[in-house]
Amino acid sequence: MKTFHVSFFKNLASSDGHQFKCLQDALDVTGDDADDALLSAKKQFAQLKHATNWTHYADSIELVERP
Repeated sequence: MKTFHVSFFKNLASSDGHQFKCLQDALDVTGDDADDALLSAKKQFAQLKHATNWTHYADSIELVERP
């Protein structure tokens, strides 16, 4: 199993109207591959936020494999 660091971001507008990615949460998950880890992270994030879908609280995801 591999370990991955998964970050969830929401796209927001600053006070001057510029878009930026705001970190909502980050998780370390394990999986056989990146797809497996991503699926697990999406489920965990949704559960943490008490949501039916992770996209209610985030717009994008970044996944990095841990050494």
